[in-house]
Amino acid sequence: MTGLSKTGSKMQDTSHFLLVLVTLLLFDWSLAQSHQRSTYIHITPPSGIQSIQGLHQKLRCDASYLGDPVDFKWLYNDQIIPDTNPRYNIDYDTNPMDTATFSILTITATRPSDSGRYSCRMKPPGRGVATTSVTILERAQLITSHDQVILQGENTTLSCKTVPDLTNFGSKIYWHKQNQFIGLRGMIDLNGDDIPDVNISPNGNLTLMNSNTVLAGTYKCRVRYRIYGRTTFVSNDINVYANVTVQTDPYVWYNSNAQFPLELRCFVRGYPYADVSWRYRGLLIRGSDVGNNVTLTTKPLDHVTMISTLTIREPGFKSFNMTRFTCAGVNKYGMDRQTTAVVNTDQVFDPFSSGGPSLSTPALALVTASCLLVVIQSVVQN
Repeated sequence: MTGLSKTGSKMQDTSHFLLVLVTLLLFDWSLAQSHQRSTYIHITPPSGIQSIQGLHQKLRCDASYLGDPVDFKWLYNDQIIPDTNPRYNIDYDTNPMDTATFSILTITATRPSDSGRYSCRMKPPGRGVATTSVTILERAQLITSHDQVILQGENTTLSCKTVPDLTNFGSKIYWHKQNQFIGLRGMIDLNGDDIPDVNISPNGNLTLMNSNTVLAGTYKCRVRYRIYGRTTFVSNDINVYANVTVQTDPYVWYNSNAQFPLELRCFVRGYPYADVSWRYRGLLIRGSDVGNNVTLTTKPLDHVTMISTLTIREPGFKSFNMTRFTCAGVNKYGMDRQTTAVVNTDQVFDPFSSGGPSLSTPALALVTASCLLVVIQSVVQN
């Protein structure tokens, strides 16, 4: 019996020891969990603030150490912000359960120099720090599309938004083209043909519909906003470029013995303006000659169109049936050329002759083919 009694006593001691051990482990685990749950420090907004000067901005810090309120300090770029700084208002308080401290830091009438890191740091025995960033801009910045090149027949969208977002300050986006106001919203006809050319969406983006060279130019996104009763504007330009298209008359009827000069015209569209040149039989016509026999003038017609006029007072080639001149245009985004055929009515026929046309067989064939081609082109265009 004595042996059994001793054995039972040892088992009870062992069980008691295990019970105490488990209790201590559970207590340590509970304490650790409690510590993990109740010790914290948070700053709001954690993602930071981006704003413009002149506004009041607020940061909030909440901190608890082992479930009790804790003292902490505010810092700007790791330097303690004194409570006496007149541009910073710091209010401390505790939550209703008296388990945490919270503080509101107000930066009054913000300036760009207020940009930087703001932190709240616990005082011992607490440990912990929370940090966020503040960026104060001198004025709102516009984020717009890069300069673009029109793709003929496709839509081209120009975007525009402010940083920071100024919706709460009554911001409005105004679009201009070549310094002329376009509009604020909706479908807009720019060239007066009753067909909408652009669409300005509710978010302020502008879309050029069925883009063509005429829609090229310099667009301006202009934003208006108000802060404390003061109206401010900010704007950016977006260049919309276009490659070159050349338009000439395919045929010009001219009597080489007439008393009036031969005049050829060429319309060259592109943005920026194209460099225009004329050639005859592959040779470059460089401009007005010394004898004032050839005059070449090129000037802007609108913001995308150059009109070039080649005038020849005394053609040195009087015995031709048909000859050709080529007009070409080029800018950094493309080039184009078109040829004008000059038909000599003195050799082919004289529409002013009372005796009617006098045609040789080759000349008749030439005129017949030329007229037929003009008629076909007219039918196709119509």
